[in-house]
Amino acid sequence: MKKIKVLRIITRLNVGGPAIHSVLLTRYLDPELFESVLVAGEVGENEGDMGYLAEKYGIEPKFVSGLGREISIFQDINAFFQLFALILKEKPDVIHTHLGKAGMLGRFAGAIVKVVLIFRGKRIKIFHTFHGHFFYGYFGPAKTRVFKYIEKGLALLCERLIVLNKSQKDDISLKYGVVSERKVEIIPLGFDFQFIEDSKGRGGAIKADAGLKDGEKLVGIVGRLTDIKNHRLFLLGASLYLKRDGAVPVRFLVVGDGELKEELEDYARELGIEEKVTFVGWVKEMGEVYDALDLLVLTSNNEGTPVTVIEAMAAGIPVVATAVGGVPELLGGAEVEVHVDSGDDINGGKAINGVRIVERGVIISSGDGEGLAHALSIILSGDGPADGHIKKARSFAYKNFAYERLVGDISNLYLNSMDLV
Repeated sequence: MKKIKVLRIITRLNVGGPAIHSVLLTRYLDPELFESVLVAGEVGENEGDMGYLAEKYGIEPKFVSGLGREISIFQDINAFFQLFALILKEKPDVIHTHLGKAGMLGRFAGAIVKVVLIFRGKRIKIFHTFHGHFFYGYFGPAKTRVFKYIEKGLALLCERLIVLNKSQKDDISLKYGVVSERKVEIIPLGFDFQFIEDSKGRGGAIKADAGLKDGEKLVGIVGRLTDIKNHRLFLLGASLYLKRDGAVPVRFLVVGDGELKEELEDYARELGIEEKVTFVGWVKEMGEVYDALDLLVLTSNNEGTPVTVIEAMAAGIPVVATAVGGVPELLGGAEVEVHVDSGDDINGGKAINGVRIVERGVIISSGDGEGLAHALSIILSGDGPADGHIKKARSFAYKNFAYERLVGDISNLYLNSMDLV
């Protein structure tokens, strides 16, 4: 059988799940069945570049100028024509796009080439993966409506749309009406967790960078310093925790970079916690970060499937996260225990402005600084998830998010679409 050529197009290989996802699929799809080509745009100035991961796996991406995060009419048009020419040259059997701009330009260019080549007997299947979406938390109502209608149109060009979890599927098919449920496939992310195993006992440099002293705990957050990640909540929760009676010695680590770095550093000074918070920028050896941390926090206003939460679970680190996007599916929706401060209200057994200890982590409400401080108090004092709870989270991560499962799912999707299985 002739190999199926897959052209995988991603906006950019910046630090995060989409880059990992795209690189692993390019590397591990069965080379006896598939020929994979990875296409990417430029990484932004304040973003961490994950191109080293492609190099590690022996992949040489084809780069398209202008296919980056920033919106520019001239650059976007230029990127579109580059993609059109590349698709026409490669004549793929499958076009699979990832992230917003690549999804928009790649699907549109692919659909035009598809029409051109169909008269030559060539049939192209187009897929797109939503690693998140822009339907809340990013823009105002008017711009959000525009993006929704664009996505509805682009969905018509696709064989299937892929989401990472059930909450995303419910959002795009039921809540926002972008596409019928029948056209949406849930395929979670996949990871090569070997880097975590290889980094055990190697977190000393990260602890030193954070100024960690004997007896101190290290609490970290990982992600691009941008509004949607809501690092201000992380800093506010840290400040409120440090003011609590009985707070254990602790330091806070911010891993990542972005346009809000100076503003967040100013906010830490305003809160009077600048001596307790270290901004280390992007870290290439993330396994060393996880080896150093005692607790990982995620404070986002919107998420698809947050990579840092999955990696922390795999590393055996307790997680506190806001209940947004796919987070409850990762940490488990069933409450094991509810912790509330005096004065918090209980309604039908649920905590309002409290902390919910669930099956595999701890969940707080979005924007709840007091809730975050309370969660830190519970976990750092030893009243939070026990060893068995953390082992359950680790087992869940390895069982559900290994790259072998991802590769198998995507392979079957492609083959089924071509009636080859």
